[in-house]
Amino acid sequence: EEDVLRTLASDKSEEIRAGLASNYRLSPDLQRQLALDDKPLVRAALAGRTNGDPVLLDSLAKDKDYRVRIAAAGNALSTAANLRKLAADKKYPWVRRGVAQNAGTPDDLLLKLCGDSDSEIGRASCR
Repeated sequence: EEDVLRTLASDKSEEIRAGLASNYRLSPDLQRQLALDDKPLVRAALAGRTNGDPVLLDSLAKDKDYRVRIAAAGNALSTAANLRKLAADKKYPWVRRGVAQNAGTPDDLLLKLCGDSDSEIGRASCR
């Protein structure tokens, strides 16, 4: 099985690699490989895993692509420290929305987001 997963991790199709990144049986080695993938779709799928490597999630929360940060912001395993950094993203409101909708977001951060200039973020965080 590991050989098949390793082959899929190198597939030319980013959709195949993204699907693989969501596989709960993915080994830590393959998770690390996919975290370095050049396609944001693959890294975002990895950032959305609820059984992934917390160290990789920390790294993906700092990704240059906003779509990866959105996935990390919505992940229940994201640390409070990462959620605070992601909530400070002023360029992409979708990242802040992910933080506002995350059940693990600390109450004080939700209160701060409650006053966000984006009304959808305010509604999501004032729960």
